[in-house]
Amino acid sequence: MTRLFIRFYVSVIALLFLALCITVFACKYRMDTDFDGITERALGGGVSLARKSLQGGSADATVELLRRRFPYPIQNLSDEKTTAIVREWLSRGDDLVVSDGGTLSVLTPLGRDGNGDAGSLQFGPVPVGDGTIETDMLIAIGAVLLLVAIAIASLLRPLARQLRLMEQTAVEIADGNLAARVDVHQTDSARTLARAFNDMAARTEALLRTQRELLQAVSHELRTPLSRIHFAIDLIRTAHSDSERDARLQSLDAAAQDLDDTVGELLQYVRLETGVPQPEAESVELLPLVEELIEKASLTCRATEFRIGPELTRGNVRMVADRNGLMRVLSNLLANAGRFSQRQVQVDARVSATETTIDVDDDGPGISKPDRERVFEPFVRLNETDRGAGLGLALVKRILTNHRGTAVVLESPLGGCRIRTCWSMQGRLDEERTV
Repeated sequence: MTRLFIRFYVSVIALLFLALCITVFACKYRMDTDFDGITERALGGGVSLARKSLQGGSADATVELLRRRFPYPIQNLSDEKTTAIVREWLSRGDDLVVSDGGTLSVLTPLGRDGNGDAGSLQFGPVPVGDGTIETDMLIAIGAVLLLVAIAIASLLRPLARQLRLMEQTAVEIADGNLAARVDVHQTDSARTLARAFNDMAARTEALLRTQRELLQAVSHELRTPLSRIHFAIDLIRTAHSDSERDARLQSLDAAAQDLDDTVGELLQYVRLETGVPQPEAESVELLPLVEELIEKASLTCRATEFRIGPELTRGNVRMVADRNGLMRVLSNLLANAGRFSQRQVQVDARVSATETTIDVDDDGPGISKPDRERVFEPFVRLNETDRGAGLGLALVKRILTNHRGTAVVLESPLGGCRIRTCWSMQGRLDEERTV
């Protein structure tokens, strides 16, 4: 991670340096061109004045006059002080501009008759550039680059620290610590990335945990119904009459049904735990749904009396929820209550401004306080002789979580256990907003 940011940092600085160099080169070229033109025009003014003065006076008097009026050097050159090429050019009666590195001079002939015997006047040399502009530009470039480097470093340092923190967390997860998470409060600039990283880590941990639990359940929970099936098959082989064979076939069918129910619960739990499907909310009238589920539960728990509470009977209770999820929750709670009840199970519900509360009561032995949270964990059975895979209440908890609701275990007025499920009314509020 450090090498990546160093490369990024150096690349940005190099690009800025290149851009500044191009800008300085263009500015310097334009300034040099303009400065040369200004110098030539300044010298040209002296030459024009010299020509007018020479028409009415001597060369020496003209030189003295020009020296008083112009700040640059002006001297009278004899033919001996000029080269043959210069004399030849001046003999034509034209002015000559001489550039010597960083200086500029203008030579004009004193005699305008073309014989060149009168010598020439030299205006200059005038420095074109003394190097101060280049030095100032270099200092300015250095200052700009220094400020930009400090600004980029101050911006990248916190981001680099936050990404390094996520890198360390990823290494911990790769080393086997699946519970490692990024502290979102320490990642202000990358908070969204940190939350997405934590969600990914949580989903990965849940998936691996579910796979382990599923393997344990397959090896442990399915063993009992399979053993019953094998035992029933052996009994069928030794049956002495048709009635005895039918009875043992019914036992085999019950064992196969238990196996199918266990597999169904396992698959449903895996889907809810890893897929997190979004509930399809719809308006559900609760009383007819409860009556239908009670009728089905009565077929498997014939000794139990299932009743509907007074508030659910009196009121027209409607709620917004996923119908399949609601049916799954109530079916599991009714089956669980019917299994442990002595004589009766009661279902009641009420609606408030924020939630719908559904209570399922039984008159069984109840659940002790230390176990009331643990019963919602997957594959937990308080009594090892209980039938089932221990997933019924875990499914209830997961479905309620997806509905932004809660499930708790309380003491029942009937003397046994009350499982209260609270369903959030947020679904109803969202539905009303869209109408």
